[in-house]
Amino acid sequence: MHVLYGHDDEITCIDINLDLDMIFSGSKDGTCIIHSLQRGRYVRSIIPDNSSRKTINLVKISPDGHLILYSIKKKQIWVYTINAEFVCSCNSDNVIQCWDISKNSEFLISGDNYGILTFRNLHSLQVFKQFELEGEISSLMISVDEKYLFIGHDKGKISVGLLLFLI
Repeated sequence: MHVLYGHDDEITCIDINLDLDMIFSGSKDGTCIIHSLQRGRYVRSIIPDNSSRKTINLVKISPDGHLILYSIKKKQIWVYTINAEFVCSCNSDNVIQCWDISKNSEFLISGDNYGILTFRNLHSLQVFKQFELEGEISSLMISVDEKYLFIGHDKGKISVGLLLFLI
């Protein structure tokens, strides 16, 4: 077992990518840290927008190694390369609760507290499709074959949708 160090406050989110041997964590201290999974070694830190003390609430590693971060306080999404080079950022109108990324690393799908399902291009964060659903979206997941999107709602239901445009 490895114990990974580097954050100065509570860790709020973690994602891993086995193929890239990477664990990516976000914290209340406003930092994101990359560690190697096999050896448990520190690789690098990212402080988006020099936003120290702005909690990072969601992180995700895309299959091609892009790092996606989100802060509820700033209502902002950032994309960085695996080498911590800034790619793009955007603001979100509502509070993003959950997200997932397509296998080809082209699309970021997010759900928010107003039931808005948003599809963005991962490399520009430009919105290309939105759907308004009933109730808050609390979780979502793209199926392995990328044919379906599973959406968990705050009222205890799960919606299943076809993702024909991603195939």
